[in-house]
Amino acid sequence: YPGGAREVAKRKGEKYKLMWKEDAEFVRLAMRFKCTIVPFASVGTEDAFDIAMDSEEIMASPMGPSIQAMMDGAGLGADSEYPVDPIDVIPPIPHMPKPERLYFKFSEPIRTDHFSKEDMNNTEVCQELYLQVKSSVEGTITELQAKRDADPLSKFIPRTLLSSFELWDGT
Repeated sequence: YPGGAREVAKRKGEKYKLMWKEDAEFVRLAMRFKCTIVPFASVGTEDAFDIAMDSEEIMASPMGPSIQAMMDGAGLGADSEYPVDPIDVIPPIPHMPKPERLYFKFSEPIRTDHFSKEDMNNTEVCQELYLQVKSSVEGTITELQAKRDADPLSKFIPRTLLSSFELWDGT
């Protein structure tokens, strides 16, 4: 996943926002090994978890110094060879999760086997492919959000009621 740990450890207000770095390194890697990129999106998991405290709030809390000391002790502090900003990797603390319906979709695969070594070293070619993949994922998220919004069974209570009366087969 191009967003890595930072995309998992989202902060308040970042729901369904891609947290990808602006470099195109993952597409260069796909080009190098002639891998097909399959854009993927999901909707529902980020609705299930409302954030009680995000990483910035956690680090500003009384827990912050202890977390920083653990990271320093693990060789990940600001003075280490490979420093890690705790804000980017500390997962948020969620409220009690809500039972949300989940929507998943794999988009049209994007082949990379036709790219040359020169293409791999061409910033413009890599950026164009990066934007194609990112646009596909963002478009699929929007599509799934529209599907969720139009789904009469997207909420827990209607699903449960229909299921209780055997009027819904789970699809």
